[in-house]
Amino acid sequence: MFVASNLILSNLNPATEAERMELLKKSPEAFTAIQKADLSVITGPYAALGVLVLAVLVVFALYKLPAGRNEVDHDIHFGRTMKRLFRNPRYIWGVVAQAFYVGAQIMVWTFIIQYAGA
Repeated sequence: MFVASNLILSNLNPATEAERMELLKKSPEAFTAIQKADLSVITGPYAALGVLVLAVLVVFALYKLPAGRNEVDHDIHFGRTMKRLFRNPRYIWGVVAQAFYVGAQIMVWTFIIQYAGA
């Protein structure tokens, strides 16, 4: 929330939605300029986040994780693993709960970011 309010919201054009629609009618070029400026503000933090994720990926690709204590079978048994997971009701309900949690989190953060700008 701190990063969003200080790096993104503080640098966006302060025009309201009604003002933007009025500007679109009067001067589409100015409206497009505002859109491009707002997009350039947003792309910086997201590009930095992408670079960070890529760096973590490179670290995991270059350095192997330590082997487990009882790791004997190195083959991947995807079918067997999926059958075992889908027979476990706790796993099924965990996936359902995670889906609802992510949906609720997205909705809550959408409104928090809007109120933080006020």
